[in-house]
Amino acid sequence: MLSDLDLVREFVYNSIQKKDILLANRSLTAQTVYNINHLATKAEGIIATAQLNTTASEFLIRSNSSH
Repeated sequence: MLSDLDLVREFVYNSIQKKDILLANRSLTAQTVYNINHLATKAEGIIATAQLNTTASEFLIRSNSSH
């Protein structure tokens, strides 16, 4: 099972490479929905997103997340 750090790294790597993702562990889920990669926690909901259909990699990150 991936650690939280490994899952976040995979989320960032796949998002930069403009690739779909579908990974999960006990506390985090990373998945692609409508050309947007989402990173979510079970407790907080979506904590980061990355658009796959733009030229430059752009991440939106919730600043008050515990992760």
